[in-house]
Order: sequence, then structure tokens, then C-alpha cells
Amino acid sequence: MTYHEAKGFSVTKYRMEPKFGGGCKKVKLWKKSGNIAPVKRNSNLWGIQYA
Repeated sequence: MTYHEAKGFSVTKYRMEPKFGGGCKKVKLWKKSGNIAPVKRNSNLWGIQYA
């Protein structure tokens, strides 16, 4: 069986907020996982399919 290569990744959005007394803290706003991006080059992969 042949299939086209793809890459999976997750995206996280953060915001820097000021802390009391100076400095900053990183606050996570949202996270989305399960994103799939196709590869631009023509790279096909082979695998064995078991019945």
C-alpha cells in the first residue's frame, strides 16, 4: 500500500501578562492539536497492509 507523507502538529497561543511587582507571566489562551499539513515535495511512503 502506498500513501502520501503528511506532518502532524499542534498549535498553542500564549499571551504575556504583567505580574504585580514587575516582570511578566505567560498565560495559555488556547491549544489546538490534530492539525495535518501535507508535504510539498512528492514523497510517497510504502507500508504493508495486513488482512
